[in-house]
Amino acid sequence: MLNLGYQGKLDWLEYSLKRALGDECADKAEQELGASQVTGTLELLDDYAAFIPLCLEWLAEV
Repeated sequence: MLNLGYQGKLDWLEYSLKRALGDECADKAEQELGASQVTGTLELLDDYAAFIPLCLEWLAEV
């Protein structure tokens, strides 16, 4: 269940990395957007990793 939270973020990270590298983008602006999304997605992954222990506590109480 918790892995689904990671999967969506990892899929977005992969797509953003491809755009940032110029593999899946039409122009320089889209490439730059991809690069900015990489940074944001890495932060989201870090936040999600910090949230998992709390979420497991909540699930244990249910």
